[in-house]
Amino acid sequence: IFGVFFNQNQSGVLADPVVRNALDLATDRKAIIAGILYGYGVPTHGPIPPELLSDIGFNVNQLPSFNDSADVASAQTLLEKNGWRKNSSGIYEKKSSKPKTASTTLSFDIYTADSPDLVATAKLLKDQWGKIGIQINVQIFESSDLYQNVIRTRKYDALLFGEQIGKDRDLYAFWHSSQRNAPGLNVALYANSKVDALLSDIRGTASTTIIKSDYTKLDQAIRTDMPAIFLYSPDFIYAVPKTLRGIHIDSIVTPGDHWN
Repeated sequence: IFGVFFNQNQSGVLADPVVRNALDLATDRKAIIAGILYGYGVPTHGPIPPELLSDIGFNVNQLPSFNDSADVASAQTLLEKNGWRKNSSGIYEKKSSKPKTASTTLSFDIYTADSPDLVATAKLLKDQWGKIGIQINVQIFESSDLYQNVIRTRKYDALLFGEQIGKDRDLYAFWHSSQRNAPGLNVALYANSKVDALLSDIRGTASTTIIKSDYTKLDQAIRTDMPAIFLYSPDFIYAVPKTLRGIHIDSIVTPGDHWN
């Protein structure tokens, strides 16, 4: 599952829930999937991939409906209702409540790896969010450099990144507060005691009823806090000869699983 994970400790503007909501409204997931993935993916709005939800008994057709296209007007209205005004360059600014303090410009950097799909996604997000008056700078790093000097040190405003959720369906490493520092994978530096308790509860029970209930609460809590903007879950594409039949690859999680 891919998304933009916010480091609210480093970027003051991203600590504002109004800004995070405006970014979500301005995100066109359909355009990303069509333009970057050539249609081979599904839009996501929460931390749990659709495949996992189906796996634990959810009817994905009964999930809340979301707008997968951008709503530029609503995003701008939300910002302006909360004191953001465009400057002469068309970028939103907000005056400080403290006298003689400079205004805050709605600008931040997106960090990502030099993978072609991630670079293209980052640039498309820059264009989409730029349309509502947000200035985005894209920072591209070689993968090992990104981990050593950016992710490990937690030195980023926002991180365009993918989370590979295994067959154990365990989200602990990605969202438990104990995983906020390296080598933990909580790259949003997210902390919520209720989510911590749910993650621990999921690990400690074999009851499918409890697991389903806990995942529902977990999904709702994280989406409400919006520590990240979730974008898409890509399809796993595996080409086979037309003469090869009886193939069932719906359980593939990692590329190597096709050997099973």
